[in-house]
Amino acid sequence: ASPMGKYQIRMFLSNQWIGALQGADVLKSLTVDGLQKNYIFFAGELNKSRKESPYDFQARIRLGQLYNSWGFFDPSKLELAEQVFNEARDLSPQNPQPYWELAQTRIEQKRADEAYTLVKQAYDLYPNNPKAKAALEKIEQAMASSTIETVIGGE
Repeated sequence: ASPMGKYQIRMFLSNQWIGALQGADVLKSLTVDGLQKNYIFFAGELNKSRKESPYDFQARIRLGQLYNSWGFFDPSKLELAEQVFNEARDLSPQNPQPYWELAQTRIEQKRADEAYTLVKQAYDLYPNNPKAKAALEKIEQAMASSTIETVIGGE
């Protein structure tokens, strides 16, 4: 594979894994040990991209999404998600995606006020962005009804 290809392969396979996790069939077919091994493998591969390409924004986003997903089984991984989303935000502070993703981490950590602040910051970057407006409205409704849970979806 070309030098660029190795990053694309890692991204593609990790995207497939994250997508497969959203299907209940995958969760039924794997043991906890199997899930753990796959998380370790994909996190390792995305961390290679992160280290080899320090300006790879998308590798950080995918790695953070992987850690958020892993956090459902191992809450300690949410701290790692927080770290890589902050790196992504530092790389591209005008891009709202790291704010939304980090807000999701905060929701999983039961830190709704901080999640709201992040979604508001993303909205303030691009108030005409329909996704930013929808995310802000969704989190405001969830906070108002005290039913905050997974309210922000990543792309």
